Amino acid sequence: MSAFADALLTVIKEQHAAFRETVRGLGEPELHWTPGEDTNSLAMLISHICESEGRILRIAIEGERRDPEELAATRQKAFDDGQRFAADDLLALLDGADREAERVLAALDHTDPSAVRTHRGTEGTAAFWVARVVAHVGEHAGNALLTRQLLDARSTP
Repeated sequence: MSAFADALLTVIKEQHAAFRETVRGLGEPELHWTPGEDTNSLAMLISHICESEGRILRIAIEGERRDPEELAATRQKAFDDGQRFAADDLLALLDGADREAERVLAALDHTDPSAVRTHRGTEGTAAFWVARVVAHVGEHAGNALLTRQLLDARSTP
């Protein structure tokens, strides 16, 4: 794996570590608490990011194509409020995302960074989609950290 691919993997794993910290010591009610209307719980954020990260990396690096209807259903399932993950389930999702990122990023050096890929109707180069994954995971890691702070503030006098 090149130094660049290794650096991307390190950043993604650091972001996963931030997610892990947000769920440590929490029970199911806290994992599914939302700070307000139209916001996401920690469980929803982690479920979503673990699904979308691998999918977008596979599109960018492996050229994976997905049926738009199947993609929409998979994406919705990750956000489905009815999913009641326990902390161990979420940690297992993150472990799987680590392994998938490592597997897919190992092939980055054999991918044309200028190859055009389409995801959800948007065209971009393979390089764009890889960069977008890192930004997207970081964005949601920040969401999760803030959600945890708000959750903790509820019980602090």
